[in-house]
Amino acid sequence: IASVTMEHPTKELSMALRAEITRVVSELRFSIFDLRHDLSGHSLPTALADYANAVALQSGLRVHLTLDEAGAPLSSRTQTEILRIAQEAIGNVRRHSRAANLWVLWTTDAESQCLRVEDDGVGNAVPREQHYGLHTMRERAAHIGATLQITERPGGGTIVELSNRPHEQSRCKETTVAHHRPVGR
Repeated sequence: IASVTMEHPTKELSMALRAEITRVVSELRFSIFDLRHDLSGHSLPTALADYANAVALQSGLRVHLTLDEAGAPLSSRTQTEILRIAQEAIGNVRRHSRAANLWVLWTTDAESQCLRVEDDGVGNAVPREQHYGLHTMRERAAHIGATLQITERPGGGTIVELSNRPHEQSRCKETTVAHHRPVGR
């Protein structure tokens, strides 16, 4: 319509519609990409590593993985929820952050679990109209008895942290101290 009409309001509306359709198609592609990556017989650390590495290849992000799993395996449902939360958090970094680095930390033992996704991008991770990713991550966390915290990263970027022990000194905080400075900047 924009190429065949001379009316300014119609042209503006058609350009806005085209931009929205492009955004929706892009979101659908990312969703399909995410759904193709699941546990399918792999451990959660393996699935996280595979997904983060695939995103790195597509986006050019420098990915830093720390995966530490000890104790009995988590239930399949819990592992799936954690993977989907990680995928959404990593996808948000890919789509919105303009980051150079992505840090993914997964640590678990017999008593605690912690997932931390951190980037050195623009920050400002707030819910957007017609976007439900942050809300869905919080719902998934609640389903497995965990909490989700989203905070600004010192020096720029965002930290998404899932923990089933948010009020205690978590292994997550102990393990990621070295990751607070961007690499190569």
